[in-house]
Amino acid sequence: MTHLPAPPVPADADLTDFPFMQLEIGRLRKSKAWLICKRRPELAFYMLNLWTAAWHERPAGSLEDDDDVLADRAMCDPAKWEKVKADVRRGWEKHSDGRLYHKVVTEKVIEAWGQKLAQRSRTLAARIAGIEKRLEKAKDNKTRTELQRQLEKLRHDQSQIATRLAAKPVTPPAVIPVTTPVTATKGEGEGEGEGDSKTPSASPQVSDATVSELPVTDPPPAKRDRGSRLPTDWHLPDDWRDWATNELLSGGAGLQATIPWIDRTAERFRDFWLAKPGKDGIKLDWQATWRNWVRAEIDRGRAPRGNGASAPAANGKPPDDDARQAAAQRYLDDLERWKYDAAHGKPGRPEPKLADYLAPKQAGA
Repeated sequence: MTHLPAPPVPADADLTDFPFMQLEIGRLRKSKAWLICKRRPELAFYMLNLWTAAWHERPAGSLEDDDDVLADRAMCDPAKWEKVKADVRRGWEKHSDGRLYHKVVTEKVIEAWGQKLAQRSRTLAARIAGIEKRLEKAKDNKTRTELQRQLEKLRHDQSQIATRLAAKPVTPPAVIPVTTPVTATKGEGEGEGEGDSKTPSASPQVSDATVSELPVTDPPPAKRDRGSRLPTDWHLPDDWRDWATNELLSGGAGLQATIPWIDRTAERFRDFWLAKPGKDGIKLDWQATWRNWVRAEIDRGRAPRGNGASAPAANGKPPDDDARQAAAQRYLDDLERWKYDAAHGKPGRPEPKLADYLAPKQAGA
């Protein structure tokens, strides 16, 4: 009868509250698993799903040894599982609890589990310190007895965690890669302890680098947003204008100078980018490009500042700046109230738009 090794992680290891799983890129890219997945990209998807599924199992890092369950965890068609399972299950071994464990997943589970125990110990220490202070101030025996009972339990829990942290984790004696690097001259197996003449001997300490055997494949490449050119019929959107107006008014500029400056700046922005040839005229986020353009103009001193002399209105007539400045101030006040309500989940009217506040004056101009 074959003797199965003991589970490499504690039975109560639970990382369901750890949303991230670690990955050691260099170790992965030198592994045989990566080479196989490069030739057969679909295996990468299945292996990745097994790794991530095991991370949130209990015990963490384990999987049930059942083909139907494994196919489901790998998100693989059951009819296809028999053909791919030998490659997908590379590095997974059965242990005495009947579950499958992967050495690299185990290594990372032990590291994360130790961090969780250490945090739990710090929390217990803080609670103990708090109860000790309360015990010093307690005046009646009933309160003192209850606090002493709580202290005894917390100290017992803390002692148990300290013992577990001081002990060596249940893990193989060395950090051994699940797969031998492709460039190795020895150890052509699954990384079950064979030597590698080009790789230093493993240390019993957990490495600082993050580890994974997740396959990263070159083909097919992920589609990326390559951006776009500014539309030839582009006009400054209202929300872009509102942002620029708010940026200038908050810096002390007068509304009389702000509005025509934004119009002229938008024209320069449009003409510049429409004339820009080649890839330099392509942007992923044109709104962000507009914001950066306005900020750059302000930093260069080309934007209006203060409430002194300002440019004339577009029609050449000096507008009623006091009234328009008051309208802009109402807009800013209402905008701040709207932001506050939105941040606190209070239902209210739509976001204020500067054009709505200036519309009556513009209509009468």
